[in-house]
Amino acid sequence: MNILRRTSWTILIASFTLVLHFTPSVAPIFHLELKEPSHLLSYRILSCHALHWSWNHLAWDLLMFTVLGAICEGIDRFKYITYLVLSAILIPNVVVACHADLSTYRGLSGLDSGLFAMLAVDRILESKRRRDQGGVIIFSACLTCLAIKMVSETYYGGNLFVSDSSFVPVPVSHFTGAVVGAMVCLLFHEQREPKVCERLGSLITRDRFTSILPTSNWPRD
Repeated sequence: MNILRRTSWTILIASFTLVLHFTPSVAPIFHLELKEPSHLLSYRILSCHALHWSWNHLAWDLLMFTVLGAICEGIDRFKYITYLVLSAILIPNVVVACHADLSTYRGLSGLDSGLFAMLAVDRILESKRRRDQGGVIIFSACLTCLAIKMVSETYYGGNLFVSDSSFVPVPVSHFTGAVVGAMVCLLFHEQREPKVCERLGSLITRDRFTSILPTSNWPRD
């Protein structure tokens, strides 16, 4: 139960992605047209990431998102949600700016790359804090591998893991996600379980609320 609670957002997004793939008739409601300005200012800029072109496309994207998302959410949910919102908005905008010929965008791969980058940077910083030289080397190597993957995809014009001709690969989405993921991690690395979230959570029950106020000022039963 604790695992489900700690990864609730990842489970929710993964479930939503599966539901959309099993019910293609509702896809037009969440579909994003890059050449339609109103779509870039609506909920579609968030929902388009949950849509995929094929089962092969879905399998790789969803597997990576579920694993990486669960790990990142378990480490720091605030940072995780901040990253998802920022990257989900920025990725389609960067894609439309770099690929004016594309008419639509789908997939979790951009978010996946960012989650990988965020996790790697987080572990590098944490390893440095603990003076764990081995951890720094291992996770720096992981980050380097991600960079090599993205450069290779850009050079060859395809996806390294997904071999599917039903859609046009967009490596710039992976770069965008990775940059946002690394930046969010660097900006919020010291902020684990932010105090604002703790304060809001303390308002849920009276017992926790009284813990942040002087007991003499609270009426007793």
